[in-house]
Amino acid sequence: MRIRDAGVILEEMADTYRERSLTYGAQFHIPPQVIKAMFPNGVPSSLVTKTQWHLFEMVVTRLVRFAHSNLQHVDSIHDIGVYSAIIEEVLVNEEQEQ
Repeated sequence: MRIRDAGVILEEMADTYRERSLTYGAQFHIPPQVIKAMFPNGVPSSLVTKTQWHLFEMVVTRLVRFAHSNLQHVDSIHDIGVYSAIIEEVLVNEEQEQ
């Protein structure tokens, strides 16, 4: 049995990175460009500490993945739906707390 020390774990992480790169490509640099286009005057600092901001970033990331799949990656669409529902939950709960 192989001991799962930090070196082995890092190798597994590298394998995962290579596998995901085959599926998604090097897309990590695209979401910030999309967000800059959506917020040409900059993102208001008050937004970046909100839960819905993090979820919004996740939606943008999944949209980028979906676009790069030639609009075929169903998991990304499911993720967008889930994150959107969670955003609505956050917004509705905020309204009820006010």
